Amino acid sequence: MGNNGMSNWEKQIFRVTVPAKAMLWGEYGVLLGGPAVVLSLPKYQCVCDLIATPNPTDRQNSHRDYCDGDEAHTHNSSDSIVFSVFSDFLKGGSLQLHFSDLCNAEPLRNDASRDFLFFAGICSPWKEVFKKWHITVNVTQSFPPSLGFGSSSALLAALHRTFARLAYGTPEFVHKNVFWERAFESLKKIQGGGSGYDVAVQSESLWFDDNLKDDNLKDDNLKDDTLKDDTLKSDDVCENDVVQSNAVQNEAVQNSRGQVSVWKYLRNGSDAAPFLQKLNLPELSKFGVLVASHVYSDTANALVTYSRSENCARAHAALSENFLENSTFENLPCLMKISREICRAQGIVPVLGAQGAFAQICDALDAYGLAWKSMGSGNGDCLWIAATHENQQGTKAALAAMKHPISQKMISEEIVFDFSTIGGSLL
Repeated sequence: MGNNGMSNWEKQIFRVTVPAKAMLWGEYGVLLGGPAVVLSLPKYQCVCDLIATPNPTDRQNSHRDYCDGDEAHTHNSSDSIVFSVFSDFLKGGSLQLHFSDLCNAEPLRNDASRDFLFFAGICSPWKEVFKKWHITVNVTQSFPPSLGFGSSSALLAALHRTFARLAYGTPEFVHKNVFWERAFESLKKIQGGGSGYDVAVQSESLWFDDNLKDDNLKDDNLKDDTLKDDTLKSDDVCENDVVQSNAVQNEAVQNSRGQVSVWKYLRNGSDAAPFLQKLNLPELSKFGVLVASHVYSDTANALVTYSRSENCARAHAALSENFLENSTFENLPCLMKISREICRAQGIVPVLGAQGAFAQICDALDAYGLAWKSMGSGNGDCLWIAATHENQQGTKAALAAMKHPISQKMISEEIVFDFSTIGGSLL
């Protein structure tokens, strides 16, 4: 034991970088146990700088019995702050959790925000970690939620991997069944459930950087071993840590150590840890482009849609299986057409002539005869556009001629990812 009752554990400082994800095939069907085909996109990254500071021994002891019983505890002098997060996505720029916030079925705060419930849902399955550590997180970079690339699941993956690292003493991905029991517990608390495909791909694709020092962390609060309520102010968030919201990231990000990869995800029935396999798709560079719709698709609402459309979910699963059997460029237009028909019957892609900006985008793509499909939960996020085998140049011309009804830019200017950048050339 060191001075001031501090344990022998050393303060840990590290960075975790999580690539974005995009579901190509298997939306909704994955909830029934069907396979999902998921793209890992390191061009877009969530970057978190973390400091884990050992709690004084007396504070560890006060936390040991804090969650015993079913009675709700109120904040008091022994109920310390155990988790602090800074992010431009947060109202006010910062948020703190007390240990009691992790112990109660219902939040103690009457004004509990969506952000509070989100982070409490992530942290609560790892109470034993917070008995020993105070954790501070600075989200220095992320990407717009409206892309549907998993900005929320990236945080869940980053933090669960961090908590597992502190619990097991290694950055390696170990004890996966325990990890996944807790990840699914968080998903249930945050959004009522989910397949976990996004957390799976991002948890496997992320990486840690241990070569950080206090001097690398610009916010003075991130250097303080004894954080208090009055030290955490929204105006303390460093101006340089602005969330990267532009579609085109800087060269350092594009040339990162992460690589574009495609994964097959399958939930193994009652087994906690899902099945995840990296795929080799020889024609991936021909798969076209992903285009921003600038319409946010809410996952919680998507789960409600799924609950009404089990037959459509099975049809999505069948499409994913078809793609896994024949992942050629020539097969894409046919599969995309079937996907649009399923989604329109399901109500997650507007029928022709419907009102709204998203419907206008869909109608324009159909009018140009393009091969396209919605991604993820639909009703927004990104659209996947693939050139037809017979008319590759026509597709390129159409994207340059179409105006986006929301941004008023040409569709070609709203491309957020071009598969040809992987290798080869198409658009």
